Amino acid sequence: MNKFTIFTVILAVSVITVTVDLGLRDYFDKNSEASVLMEDDTEDSEQKNEREANSSNSASISDSVVMSDSSGESTLNPQPSILNPQVYTPPPPASSIVQAKISEAGFTGQLAEKQFNGRVFQLLDITKNPVDAMSFYEITENGAPAVSITEIVLRDEIRALQLYVLLQNKTKPYIDLTLNETNAYGDRSFYINHAKKTDEAFLTVKIGNRLYAFAYVKAYHSSIKKFIQLLTS
Repeated sequence: MNKFTIFTVILAVSVITVTVDLGLRDYFDKNSEASVLMEDDTEDSEQKNEREANSSNSASISDSVVMSDSSGESTLNPQPSILNPQVYTPPPPASSIVQAKISEAGFTGQLAEKQFNGRVFQLLDITKNPVDAMSFYEITENGAPAVSITEIVLRDEIRALQLYVLLQNKTKPYIDLTLNETNAYGDRSFYINHAKKTDEAFLTVKIGNRLYAFAYVKAYHSSIKKFIQLLTS
């Protein structure tokens, strides 16, 4: 074999070797790059899941209010709903008409509460007037009605005086009724004289923010007078 042939063979082997080496380098470089990219994608996915979990936890915490229990430790409690405030309604005022005062005034009969129809002396309508409380009582003596008492409670003395004047004005259209304001009892008082019921008295008395309307057989006048004194004491 001459020198030229040997040189040609060596050159061909070298070229093949270099070509194979370059091919292998390119292959491993591509695989290595692909592997790194896959790892980055996996890491990004994990970080994304972690961020979403943290965001969810933050949202849950923001929907709660941190409260302290009796031991001083903080706990997470749901945000309480806002309730409508309770409106305080005072109880109705207690009546001044009681059996003890009736007996102390000299009555021997029993006191009984009856249904009130909204008409003072069964005649003067006050159903359209705002009042705080209304009560109606009867006292029986010897088995027969002797006295009826209407108690009207107003919010204040001004309203009581307004109703007092209104009752006076309501008597004026009736030809059988005459008004006699004596102011002999309580803060103010007036009688209504009934032309057809001469043995009965109709007396209205204002005491503070209350009005009392007494319809009674005149024979019990002294007991009514004593009873009014007990109401003002």
